[in-house]
Amino acid sequence: MELMRNMRKDRSGINALLAVVAVVVVIAVAAAAYVILADDGEKEIGPGTILKYETTTDGTSTSTGYEEYYLGQSADMWFLEVKTTFSSTTFLSELRILLPKANTLDSIMIGVVETDTIDGKKTLEVWEYVNGIQTEKYYIDPSNGLVYKQEVTRWGSTMISVLKEYELKWQKPYKESKSIGMTYEYTPKGWSGWSVEKIVCVADCIGGQYGMESEFTLGAGGRYYISDHPQGLPKGAEYTGEKIVLEGTIDGDISVDKWELSRDVGSMAFYVEPKTHVIYRVVFEYGNGYDDLIYDLTKKP
Repeated sequence: MELMRNMRKDRSGINALLAVVAVVVVIAVAAAAYVILADDGEKEIGPGTILKYETTTDGTSTSTGYEEYYLGQSADMWFLEVKTTFSSTTFLSELRILLPKANTLDSIMIGVVETDTIDGKKTLEVWEYVNGIQTEKYYIDPSNGLVYKQEVTRWGSTMISVLKEYELKWQKPYKESKSIGMTYEYTPKGWSGWSVEKIVCVADCIGGQYGMESEFTLGAGGRYYISDHPQGLPKGAEYTGEKIVLEGTIDGDISVDKWELSRDVGSMAFYVEPKTHVIYRVVFEYGNGYDDLIYDLTKKP
């Protein structure tokens, strides 16, 4: 997992941590990282930041590592993409995660060490966090807020991650856009009483894009992705050239364009009004004789 923390110059705020996510499990050990954020007027990390780590397990190199890309944010959350490698093969290359900017976990500083880093020999603080099933140690440079090394021990096995490359982008004055929280609700056809599913804009991202969250339980949705518009058409969807009229939508009869996005199983179709970018219908297309699963828009902002 990757963890982020707020930290004051006097270290009194070191307990303000951001719990992130497990990005790879090798021999039942999760890798972890910390980035410290200033909460007293100092520079803070911002979108565009890239962190790259290499890992070993019990002293043995496994060609394993992971990369973290800070794609965007809201007032309270970070929007990240995590790429994980094992034996030179990229896994989870499109895993995107939404993380709170503030959370509190118990950690203590247990010492100071001098060690070699990619930036030369440095004196690092060693912080420890024990969560019951594993012990995590973080070797932190208080001058720039980076974790240069991390050790995670679980079930007698230890994974060590070492920072090998990074690019820091500092936070600029930010106020979340009015698009954050914009929610479109959908109901599956023929499933009376089923809970409403949603597409929600959750982050302002670099390049004028948006971080989106989709929740389509029946269609195995519930994931984060990037869109050019806060209405939520996924990046990577392709226009089929097909135009149809959807009858009886919440806005009456609407002329829409059909877009398709390939999935591991079948594809998804999005029926989009081209001027407003509103998605009036989402269809999970399975093929092989299986019925399509159709969601129609039932509420919009």
